[in-house]
Amino acid sequence: MTEPRFCYALHSPLRGLHLPLEYAQFEVIVFWGLLTLPVLVLVPTANAVHVGRRAKMMARFLLLGMSGSLIYGIFAVFLVLLLFPQPESSGAGLDLSGLALYFGSWGGGSAGTVTTLICVAVSTMVHWVHRRTSSDIAATPAS
Repeated sequence: MTEPRFCYALHSPLRGLHLPLEYAQFEVIVFWGLLTLPVLVLVPTANAVHVGRRAKMMARFLLLGMSGSLIYGIFAVFLVLLLFPQPESSGAGLDLSGLALYFGSWGGGSAGTVTTLICVAVSTMVHWVHRRTSSDIAATPAS
């Protein structure tokens, strides 16, 4: 078995567990992290805003969620590459290491945008149905 040309070390809080990773393995883990992070942040935030039942807050959530997802899609990969630089390439052939990080960042930004739109649409429909059914109940004559 050949020695990996580059290793990232993940240190656990257990103080002794050392997991060496090749850059390709690290790239796959970070790709999925970049892809799912916006969704994992936006869904609970949308739920908290929805439970608050404020129309202005949902409009702000739409604005902040869309702009935040756009900013995340552009700049998240640069932060990852700043914290964890790519290994030096051998210079022979086409080196595509790190490309998955860009796709993960762009996909995460897109997923955040779609998640924001879906959460706002569902919240708006639930509020509309609740308002409509409560007004129908109030308009029904008592027997």
